[in-house]
Amino acid sequence: METDAEKSELRAAYRVMQAASGIEVGDTVKVLRSFKSYEMGFGYHCNNQKCKYVGHEAIVDEVDYGIVIGDWSFPFFCLELVSKAPKEAPKEAPKKPQRRMLLLKYRTRMAR
Repeated sequence: METDAEKSELRAAYRVMQAASGIEVGDTVKVLRSFKSYEMGFGYHCNNQKCKYVGHEAIVDEVDYGIVIGDWSFPFFCLELVSKAPKEAPKEAPKKPQRRMLLLKYRTRMAR
């Protein structure tokens, strides 16, 4: 039987490994298998509703303590990354008006 300290260490190790899996929100993953309750430090158990996802692909809704698909959280080690979420095009910073143009507008207003 594991002590609380061992469980805590296992959970911390799970978080590190999940981060290293590279799975992010919006990615498409395939659920490969079910899992045992509290397997490898994952803090949740498997149930019949989660087992229905096995063999199917889904889009990741959230990454927290587990990979959230719909209403259910899955451990990273039961998932296979199918494709990464498309990256959004970087937004261009709004162009600042040139200082000279601002001065001309200011002078024009002052001259009136």
